[in-house]
Amino acid sequence: MTDIRSLKGIGEKTAQLFAKLSITDTEDLLEYYPKNYNYYAAPAPIAECRREGTVAVTGMVLKTPGLFRKGNLSVLTAVIGDGSGQMTCKWFHMPYLRSKLVSGSRYVFRGAFTSRFRTPTLSQPKLYTLSEYDELQGTYEPVYGLTEGLTNNAVRKAVKQAVEMSTGVPDYLPERLRKEKDLLSWREALWGIHFPESEDSLKAARRRLIFDEFFLFSLTVRASRQTEAALPNSFPVHDFSGTEAVLTALPYQLTKAQEKVWQEIRNDLGGKGRMNRLIQGDVGSGKTILAFLAMLAISDEGYQAAMMAPTEVLAKQHYENLTRLCAEHGLDKHVVLLTGSMTAKEKREALAEIADGRASLILGTHALIQERVAFHQLGLVITDEQHRFGVSQRDLFTRKGADEEDRIPHILVMSATPIPRTLALILYADLECSVIDELPSGRKAIKNCVVHTDFRENAYRFIEK
Repeated sequence: MTDIRSLKGIGEKTAQLFAKLSITDTEDLLEYYPKNYNYYAAPAPIAECRREGTVAVTGMVLKTPGLFRKGNLSVLTAVIGDGSGQMTCKWFHMPYLRSKLVSGSRYVFRGAFTSRFRTPTLSQPKLYTLSEYDELQGTYEPVYGLTEGLTNNAVRKAVKQAVEMSTGVPDYLPERLRKEKDLLSWREALWGIHFPESEDSLKAARRRLIFDEFFLFSLTVRASRQTEAALPNSFPVHDFSGTEAVLTALPYQLTKAQEKVWQEIRNDLGGKGRMNRLIQGDVGSGKTILAFLAMLAISDEGYQAAMMAPTEVLAKQHYENLTRLCAEHGLDKHVVLLTGSMTAKEKREALAEIADGRASLILGTHALIQERVAFHQLGLVITDEQHRFGVSQRDLFTRKGADEEDRIPHILVMSATPIPRTLALILYADLECSVIDELPSGRKAIKNCVVHTDFRENAYRFIEK
């Protein structure tokens, strides 16, 4: 890794322009991949130009170009031909080209082709002599994201130097693995992504670099899981008799899927390692009762349990349901709600009860991760509808529970969003996944409806009702 200012042609001013693109050293340059490529295809006969896009044609200027001015706008037009047909070329704010486009001169014109009103037109074409274009033909020119004051040519030259300087950098993938996976070497991939010689070489380069991204991601995931697995259970649950009594008294039985997931949660809470689990199941599949049981089990051990919901409506709904559950089963639990819309007095009271431990079961919104929230002995954190929270928010919520002994609470995440296994590995790589794949008996299927805007008022009335 070398400071970008060590490259030829890059002084302090240019380095500042590169810094705007978050490029400060050669490593940044190597990974600043082109956003696109200019492919210099063989010139096409004018008569065969039909599809809109970038084309190159070899044409002769048939007559002196016309120059039109209106205010600050100048438009230069020239008619060119190649024997198969004719085409109009247009340039905006480039009147100086008129002296170059003398009648009878031949160039390769490369620009954006359109054919409106049956008039073949090239907009803002670049001019090349026949020999100049002959050297470029068949090559790919990298096109980079730029900032004002920085040219594509400047970036390309800097990248080329950086790639040339990478000669001695060893490839972290062993040759045996590269051959097995049919992958280019790291340096070949760099050349291929920045300066491809063909479409095949570009594809091969992208394949190696994409492999690297997934490979390194997988290593990070594995390391994260190993770190998580090594974390001890700082808030163990030794006795589940209280939750079993609640289960027995419920007016319904858990489904087999719910029982399976509840057993997994029990094993986590009573095991040697910290729980770090995702429960995925459709709306109405019974995720919430399992979360409540986990909260009750933790509180029976004298610890606090907190659940964060993405909206106040959902947080209040959880609060009311958990309060009712405790009342119906004669549980001496103090349930507290904390949301942003509460009055200052209500917030002060809730915060005090959370801080001194009077509140054993806590429900809330993002308000739970505000700086002034201090938990007494938080043993379990639950996030409902995890896709509505960022990973950093979940981590912040978890770290809220870390005490002086750096004990980290159990984590339980709930999501009603169907998550294919591959996507789950990416989104929730650090979590063990449990799936509730059956609805409770008698539960109606969830219906999704789309209505036209003409039905808007009726839809609002239906929602309100």
